[in-house]
Amino acid sequence: MKKKPAVSLIIPTFNNLACTSSFLASLRASAPADAEIVLVDNGSLDGTAAYILDFQKTWEDTKVLFLGRNRGYSVACNLGASISSSENLIFLNNDMIATPKSFTPYLRELRTPNVGAIGGRLLFPNRSIQHAGMGLFLYGHPFHKDLLKPTADHQNAHRRVVCGITGACIGIRRDLFLKMGEFDESFELLYQDIDLCFRVIASGRDVTYLPAAELYHLEAATRRSFQTDAMVTRDWKRFVAKWSRFQKSVARKSTEMLKKEISESTFLVWGTGRLSEIIAENLKRDRLLPDAFVNSAEDQWGRTFRNRKIISPSDIKSVRHPAILIASMYQHEINEIIRKQGISCRILQPEIPTRLVYEILRGNRATFGSSTITKKPTRLK
Repeated sequence: MKKKPAVSLIIPTFNNLACTSSFLASLRASAPADAEIVLVDNGSLDGTAAYILDFQKTWEDTKVLFLGRNRGYSVACNLGASISSSENLIFLNNDMIATPKSFTPYLRELRTPNVGAIGGRLLFPNRSIQHAGMGLFLYGHPFHKDLLKPTADHQNAHRRVVCGITGACIGIRRDLFLKMGEFDESFELLYQDIDLCFRVIASGRDVTYLPAAELYHLEAATRRSFQTDAMVTRDWKRFVAKWSRFQKSVARKSTEMLKKEISESTFLVWGTGRLSEIIAENLKRDRLLPDAFVNSAEDQWGRTFRNRKIISPSDIKSVRHPAILIASMYQHEINEIIRKQGISCRILQPEIPTRLVYEILRGNRATFGSSTITKKPTRLK
């Protein structure tokens, strides 16, 4: 009887042959010898399908599934899991590069009691951080912790419990994945990863970040070819609607946290983008709107955003004090500009404590468990 593989590496593909071929070449050199590789193609038209069939001849334990059209990341992952054989699953984007230390830490961590979902340290090609676990900004918007920071930063060098893991490289045991209801297929493009992690946390298990498991990630290299603003907005609205009770609990805590930090004499500045939209919507009734927005992109300076001026980071030093900056998703980038220019400004970390997120989710297990699946997983006929 054939021994079960130690891990199933499940990889959806859609065009972008260059990334897929580079990633599979890295797996030849770095994947465990007893790994099963499951490739699920979402209707590629650029030669990816033929390349996958050629790869299957070079890696003994390879399974291939052709879906004929782009059915989305969640559907592809769920179908890949349904034909896989291992008790350990790792879902991967195709725009990755594996290293010799990518997968052993995953397998070790999956044996740890009370661990649910796990994710490694993902790097941009220049070795700055792309992913070191996910946190939640004020009012519940997920973000990548330590984004763009150097790998030498001590915060991203240690294992830690986090609020979420990117779907680009998420590990989970098969039995738990099935118990949680798999990826929610109502999410076409985004948020299926944090949605799964919320359900894992609500079940009483931890989501952990493993810096010892290291891969390179060309973020959104495949998704960018077909992603639209409408798709992103649609998935965000679905996420907010699905987790509305959680979002309301987080909103109350967020406003309480901000009111402790902000007075009427404070000059408020924060970044533009989705985070600012969410904060502004929640704070407008409390008259705590910003005095200005900041953006590190020069072509944005002088424009208006929500009836406020967009300024450069260096302009902060000319405003009245005390000044507080609630930074954007790319907080590290703006912080570096402020530090180098010697600007006097208190930076408010716009993050909900992980402990609080776990308390809210676990305090409402009946509401936030696997029963929150919006769309049941697809199965092969």
